[in-house]
Amino acid sequence: MDNYNSQLIKSANEIRQFIEDRPDLFEDKNKYYSLAEKIEKTAKIVDLSLSEVEIEAIHCQIIDSFPITVVISPTFNSLIDAIQRKRKRKAAHF
Repeated sequence: MDNYNSQLIKSANEIRQFIEDRPDLFEDKNKYYSLAEKIEKTAKIVDLSLSEVEIEAIHCQIIDSFPITVVISPTFNSLIDAIQRKRKRKAAHF
């Protein structure tokens, strides 16, 4: 996987759609919009390694700050799974 840009943009759009589909979020909407913006900024990072670090930091933020039982972006979940598998493969070769 050479580039995460399209998946990150899709993830941000999924989060915005999640917000639109959930009128019960009320004051939490800003938290979700902020997350979508952070993901879009990450899509602009050119260096793949730095991008992966930022994606993992966002993943930690999601775990710490959002309901874990609700999937807000299936694409982001797939992306973080792919990054973690990649790291495990690299670790297995050492």
